[in-house]
Amino acid sequence: MGVEEHTISRWYHRGASEARGLYREFHVAVNRAEAEFMQEATETLQAASTSNPRHVQWLLSRRFPELYGRRDNVEAKSPEDQAADTAALRDLLLDR
Repeated sequence: MGVEEHTISRWYHRGASEARGLYREFHVAVNRAEAEFMQEATETLQAASTSNPRHVQWLLSRRFPELYGRRDNVEAKSPEDQAADTAALRDLLLDR
């Protein structure tokens, strides 16, 4: 038997908005544990420079994607913008 994920999330977020109490202590403990894990993983990655650091890189990228995850830049254009780009390219090619 355990605690469901949504319950843990609710406790964590409640602790973020409280100044003191059990939920606040829980919130602080989770943040502290994550910071300690990140520090240990980073140190392991630095120490593993002669072996295979990909394992730790993978773990960090999955656990902290906002800091260590892959960043893909995707440009989205509306159909109108795409049509304007196509027309401009056509005009450029026809002017050659």
